[in-house]
Amino acid sequence: MSPPTHMWVALNNQDKLSGVEVVPILELYAMRYGLQMAQQQGSQQVVVESDCMKAIVTLNRTHSDSSAIGMIADDVLQLASTFPMVRFIQVSCLCNGVAHRLAKFALSSNNNLVWFEEPPILIQELLFQDISNSS
Repeated sequence: MSPPTHMWVALNNQDKLSGVEVVPILELYAMRYGLQMAQQQGSQQVVVESDCMKAIVTLNRTHSDSSAIGMIADDVLQLASTFPMVRFIQVSCLCNGVAHRLAKFALSSNNNLVWFEEPPILIQELLFQDISNSS
């Protein structure tokens, strides 16, 4: 079976991240989880998008960072090094409606949700809005 060309992940890690309120740390945990899922699915090329500038800057840094955020970023980067190609990209919050809507949805769900290939209609509509906002 060949790896999916697209994988959509909605994360709700409230139980795993209880007590953590720093947005960049939450973003990095979500990125690590997404990379783990991509690895399990056999993905070779991964593009990680986030509107959290601090998380993206930390991942793309050129110097050592021994802070909590830096240590989690190192963990993400170590996992990312197992892929032939990974890019970490900062996107405008205007182009991140899908992630925002999924995050709100995840707060009301006790499950992790994953869609391969075709996301639900609701998400498809948001994707089209994001594409429109990015042009």
